[in-house]
Amino acid sequence: MKLSIHEIYDKFNKNLKKQIKSSDKKIILSTIRVGDNAGAKSFEKSILREAGKLGVEVKKSFFEKNTSKEELLKYLIEQNNDDSINGILVFTPLDIDFDPKEILNNIDISKDVDGLNIKSSQNLYMDKEYVNVPTTAVATLFYLKETIDLKGKDILIINRSNIIGKPLFNMLIDNDATVTVAHSKTKNIEDKIKDYDIVISAIGRANHFKEIEFKKNAILIDLGISSEGGKYYGDFDYTYLEDKEISYLPSLEGIGRLNANFIIRNTYLNGVKNDR
Repeated sequence: MKLSIHEIYDKFNKNLKKQIKSSDKKIILSTIRVGDNAGAKSFEKSILREAGKLGVEVKKSFFEKNTSKEELLKYLIEQNNDDSINGILVFTPLDIDFDPKEILNNIDISKDVDGLNIKSSQNLYMDKEYVNVPTTAVATLFYLKETIDLKGKDILIINRSNIIGKPLFNMLIDNDATVTVAHSKTKNIEDKIKDYDIVISAIGRANHFKEIEFKKNAILIDLGISSEGGKYYGDFDYTYLEDKEISYLPSLEGIGRLNANFIIRNTYLNGVKNDR
């Protein structure tokens, strides 16, 4: 059975909009995009659309791909020090010739709405609201908690990145699930999938998994997205899932639908917490 994000998206947006509207604070998100990467531009468009719906101001900045590290850092520090700014979002990937970590790790962690500074990982342990942590991970947790009791569930995460696999592992453990992490070096992943109540995949390989055996009534969350022949696909070939006794949330119109909203939510909560 194919699952839908729409009801949960609407509920989340309605509650967040109500909170923002009832606040007497002006909430401002500062965004930084470098170059013309298609993925970064698409996410920027989503941020602007959702911020408009929710009543949050966006201070949009764009830099050419040949912008120097010094110029970017100077601007970023200005945003860090501007008390009117509640959140800072640097769109990735950055179209630059130097290590992007030099930029991302200079985002003030009190404004790091996508949890891109390595120091923001501490928020996984300090605050169970999971503010300023990677939004794909926290949006996935939110969706699951809205639809299922996670206590005692056996969960397989096929991803070990700092933005999905690692933070999601910690969040799910905190919610009393039993969690296994697999990755590109894991042997026989296809054979292991059948042992889990919930499978979360984010490997980014178009239709990589095809004829897979699942546990009866399992839930599949596909976070992978990749392009092939001008079309976008998830990690699983859904044509093989229709006759399975499972529920699956596809990658397109799935968890990604919530990402921009969690960026806005983090910006709002920063404004309340920091009294800015």
